[in-house]
Amino acid sequence: MFPHVPYGVEDPYFSSINRSLLPPRIKADECRNKSKIMSDIRGYQNMGEYTEADWNELRAVYLGMCMKVDEQFGRLIRAMKDMDIYEDSAVFFLSDHGDFAGDYDLTEKAQNTFEDC
Repeated sequence: MFPHVPYGVEDPYFSSINRSLLPPRIKADECRNKSKIMSDIRGYQNMGEYTEADWNELRAVYLGMCMKVDEQFGRLIRAMKDMDIYEDSAVFFLSDHGDFAGDYDLTEKAQNTFEDC
């Protein structure tokens, strides 16, 4: 399921993100003229009772999940170098989308919003 919900990651990734250093998120009430689908998704997700501390925890866990993926990719590259096949290889690392991770008071993704998070 990684990195899709449910958000969750084990240590050391869980503890490695300093919640107090997270950049400010884009809040829904600070935005105007966004697509209607964003407000519809907010209604479906029902996250209205989330506090800023809740959003920061969600964001930190998501970043920890990303860190885990990055580390695993690094292990692959190091193994290819150890096997002396890295220079003769083409490596493609693709992702289909990111995650709102609290921006616009949303989680997950929404392909039809076209917002840069």
